[in-house]
Amino acid sequence: GSAQQYLNLADADLSSANSLLSNAQSSNSAGSYSTASNYATQAQQKANSAKNNAGLAKSTATSIIEEWSRLKTAAEGQIRLANTEIDTAKQRISAGEGIINNATLYGLDTAPAKAQIVVARSKIDSAIIDWKEATSIFNSATNKQSFENAKSQAQSAINLAKEAESIATQAYGELAKQVQIAGKAGEAIGSATTEISQMNEILTKLDYVVISTEKYGVNLAETKNVASTSKTNVDSSEDLLSQAKNNIVSGKYEIAANLAIQARDKAAAARNRLDTIAHTMSLSSQDA
Repeated sequence: GSAQQYLNLADADLSSANSLLSNAQSSNSAGSYSTASNYATQAQQKANSAKNNAGLAKSTATSIIEEWSRLKTAAEGQIRLANTEIDTAKQRISAGEGIINNATLYGLDTAPAKAQIVVARSKIDSAIIDWKEATSIFNSATNKQSFENAKSQAQSAINLAKEAESIATQAYGELAKQVQIAGKAGEAIGSATTEISQMNEILTKLDYVVISTEKYGVNLAETKNVASTSKTNVDSSEDLLSQAKNNIVSGKYEIAANLAIQARDKAAAARNRLDTIAHTMSLSSQDA
């Protein structure tokens, strides 16, 4: 039974016990000792029953309070967890939108990721609605079922938030890989372009120096050979760079990155040959 039922029984038993005790006292005063003894025995039994029922009322009430507290704590924890999951999902969505912006700058296809973010946002919006509903139910709870309902609503919010986080993370991960490769390709092309530009400028000046120096009868055959090799490296570098740019336009960023790195290294090799040219021209000038 309920605590109130036990309490009502205890009150009834106590009332009976008091009535029987009064009868016992009256009988005793009238000299009816046997009757007084019977009334007293019955009064004692009712008093014991009242005590037992009062104990049951107390233990039942304690159990109800503990159960209430347990359900309240569980629902409160679930609502708090839902809020945390929603915040985490929002962060993943924000990261996904950020990588979409970066990918747009590289001209990457962002349509799939955008579609995933739209779905993730829809789920997080639903999660927020469920979380607010759970909070409302919790704050106005009047019975144990209210806490169960609040907990269930919060769990729905958690599930939706986790789904949103998973979708947003997937959108971010796939696009982030492409952005990284595109960034690597862009950096490599920029580096190669700089190397080639500097080498062409240097080789142009070198041609002028060679022509001017040969007028004085200086033998620069070795120098011209080294310069020719450097020009060949630069020409190859320019060809690789052109291929890299074409692949960028086609969206083949990984291939573009590899070609641009080769172009940069070719140009760097040509630059290294300049040390040999400088040394050779120095010796030739001394011989002259």
